[in-house]
Amino acid sequence: MNEIIWGEQLDIAGPAGRIAASIHRPAESRDKGAVIFLHGLGGNRHEHNGIFTRMAARLAQEGVLALRFDFSGNGESDHDPEFMTLETMKADIDAVIEYLKNHEISPQEEISLIGLSLGGLLAAYAVSYRQDLKAAALWEPPFNLVATLKRLYGPMAFDRVRVRGYLQAGLMKLSAQFLGQFLELDAAAFVPLISKPVLLIQGEADQVVTMEDAARWESAFDKHADFDSFYLAGADHAFTSESDALSVIDHTMSWFARL
Repeated sequence: MNEIIWGEQLDIAGPAGRIAASIHRPAESRDKGAVIFLHGLGGNRHEHNGIFTRMAARLAQEGVLALRFDFSGNGESDHDPEFMTLETMKADIDAVIEYLKNHEISPQEEISLIGLSLGGLLAAYAVSYRQDLKAAALWEPPFNLVATLKRLYGPMAFDRVRVRGYLQAGLMKLSAQFLGQFLELDAAAFVPLISKPVLLIQGEADQVVTMEDAARWESAFDKHADFDSFYLAGADHAFTSESDALSVIDHTMSWFARL
């Protein structure tokens, strides 16, 4: 039971080293597929107040395998934050998907994604280029990460990148390569490539990823056949209040149940 709730620690061999992960296996195999969790910038596989851990436990209790992992340069995985780029994060996602396919699930089972903040942007991106994914739930994803960082840290911080070679984002150093690759990532261009169900959940009081971002996602998905959105009045970034976290988990569980 503890491994269902807290997960079993796992090391996955990634293209750039060890990827630290936690896997929540159902007590009995029910062939309900798997869900991979993608954390936010400066986060880890547990996320704020353990919301990823709690969501993964709920999934496992319902017979769905859940896997949380730290991107390279984050948490307990190899490397420092400056190593991280869009390319390394994409490679990590692909490596974790292949691990599940080769070791944990049957060929008939499908994989879905849940991403928080930057992880939500990456989940949307991944489901646009990987047709083998089933669905993606996006929790407060930025539509344009670089624009969000510039608003949060100011244009002067970006001016210093030319001298330093990195952006000081709180306690993290984000490389110029990281910024350049995410500057070229155009959500408006890749969203039309998505054919799978997508859920957007946004806190209306989020000051990091704002309602303006949510409006841009809504516009981008305007012609998408299976797009749902859910807004939480008063919820901040990462759903830090207990009631908001429970609402997000419950709504996401209900959404997955209908797929």
